Amino acid sequence: MAVNQNTVVGTLTIGAAADLTNFSSQLTSIKLVTSSDTSDPVPVLSGETVAGEFSETQTLEGTMFQDLGTASKMLWLYDNAGETHVFEFIPSTAAGKKFTGSLVVASPAEIGGDAKSKPTTDISFQVIGKAVAGDVA
Repeated sequence: MAVNQNTVVGTLTIGAAADLTNFSSQLTSIKLVTSSDTSDPVPVLSGETVAGEFSETQTLEGTMFQDLGTASKMLWLYDNAGETHVFEFIPSTAAGKKFTGSLVVASPAEIGGDAKSKPTTDISFQVIGKAVAGDVA
């Protein structure tokens, strides 16, 4: 069976329709990262054990070009840090799948860089709950 690989052309938007900010043209990398954890089992008097608690957290992590001009995406993050906004992440438009949910905006990790370069900065947003997978309409 052939492996299905998609050329990654996707989108990331943050905000409600009336205040939508599209980050797609600034991103060099973006991914939805899920971390899971299970606590230790708990022994009970009968000699059995109760399964540990399972939990998952998600972050949206990536790298973007720094921009300080008009309609700066980096300054939007800086100005909206700590706020909760809805997002839509389409990892590959060819695949037709999307992930939606809410995230907490965080300031860019770095501002500035080397002379005569195109500086980038890492971004990381905590997803509230778990993103919902669905089809692109």
